Amino acid sequence: IANAEKLAKRIVETIGKPFRDKSREMHVGISLGIAVFPDDGGDADTLLRNADTALYRAKSEGRNQYRFFEPGMDAMVQARRALEVDLETALPRQEFDL
Repeated sequence: IANAEKLAKRIVETIGKPFRDKSREMHVGISLGIAVFPDDGGDADTLLRNADTALYRAKSEGRNQYRFFEPGMDAMVQARRALEVDLETALPRQEFDL
């Protein structure tokens, strides 16, 4: 895991550096979600799902972030996604009161 963290830091730092394209300075950001075999999943589908969950957390914390999957993330991400769906469907149904 220490090597994965070093690599993630290096990727974020390298991609996050501004660069020039002709006369413009360009800024690019990156977010990484990391799941480690076998702790975070014993098969590719589980690892990808858990890495996606960690990525969702990294994105929610701003640009140029990386996060390792933690078991509690799954429940929090599912709850947030459910809330987003509820909010999207509540507006057309006129379920908001002011």
